[in-house]
Amino acid sequence: MGTFLVYTIKSVFLLTLFYLLNRVLLEKETFHRLNRALWMLIIPLSYLLAFIGFRKDGTGSTVLVGVHSARVADPELILSDAAGIVSLMATIVVLLLVIGSLILTIIWVKDLIRLKRGLPRTSSSDVSLLDECKNIAGVNRKVNLYVVTAQVVPYSWMNNIIISETDIRENGREILLHELYHIKYGHSWDILLADLLIVVQWFNPASWLLKRAIRQVHEYQADDEVIKSGINARQYQLLLIEKTVGKGLYSMANRFNHSKLKNRITMMLKEKSSKWNYAKCLYLIPLAFASLSVFAVPEVSYKMEEISNLEFKRFVSDAPQKMEKIEVKDGDPPIYIVDGSEVESVNDIPVEAVESVTVLKDQEATRQYGDKGKNGVIIITLKK
Repeated sequence: MGTFLVYTIKSVFLLTLFYLLNRVLLEKETFHRLNRALWMLIIPLSYLLAFIGFRKDGTGSTVLVGVHSARVADPELILSDAAGIVSLMATIVVLLLVIGSLILTIIWVKDLIRLKRGLPRTSSSDVSLLDECKNIAGVNRKVNLYVVTAQVVPYSWMNNIIISETDIRENGREILLHELYHIKYGHSWDILLADLLIVVQWFNPASWLLKRAIRQVHEYQADDEVIKSGINARQYQLLLIEKTVGKGLYSMANRFNHSKLKNRITMMLKEKSSKWNYAKCLYLIPLAFASLSVFAVPEVSYKMEEISNLEFKRFVSDAPQKMEKIEVKDGDPPIYIVDGSEVESVNDIPVEAVESVTVLKDQEATRQYGDKGKNGVIIITLKK
């Protein structure tokens, strides 16, 4: 539980940090394809960096380790009642996170089913305009075009485009090109990944804001490609204004007027970013290394080298008395486990050879070691 909670906290912190920096440094730049790639990159990068870190090994060298290598900060903490309270709180927090994720998963699946059922049963037989637009956009895959009589805001999902008869008749070329660019660049998959992130980090505002930022850059990219394909920019902007009054059907779909209109038009009118601005993307490199350093995992969070053999042996020998809830009968000592094997004594173990010390008591000790663990278990891991 503790390892999972620490990993979650680290990934949430990194995701939020990357999101804020992307917003500050890159949101107003016009290299939309690269922006989209960076927005998507910070999701796996946050989890990867949360998993690894630096630590010093026994020789003083710096090595990479996983999140599971974290050690207990203070052996005394394990021996206190506070450890049980902390463990209980961690368990409750993890359960709440899991319950929230399960609820979001159910909602997410229902939205997917609703989106699938919302597609008309048959596609349009008149695909001449679609084929023409596919050639312009460079889309080679199969695309299903659904022309409906109802007045709906045009939207696309995966390889499906839904548009009303009125829109296909009056502004079909512009709208189809816009939706085809969503399909060409696989924007629906981005939305699925962003939704999955929200399921896992539903409690993190940055995950919800990240999805909105991804959708926004999708619209910027599609708008930019439409204008590059030869559509008159002014007429296209007027079309966006006209369609803004409509409302989309599904939160997962790429809607023609999805993003904030003012931002989209401003981006279309904006002068192209200088190539020097691409250098801003390099912030990820030093930030990644800085994150590893911030979350560095010490081999033992206190320096075992600074503890004398006498202090170490005193800690081990005094452990039963410090475990207040254990009734030691006839002076029975706890059992000692060294690197997975039970030993009778640890007096001959030099402190510099010890990597970590863990003490189990009460139900946890008997659960793992049976009746012989009733007086406590001292687990010692030696350096490799």
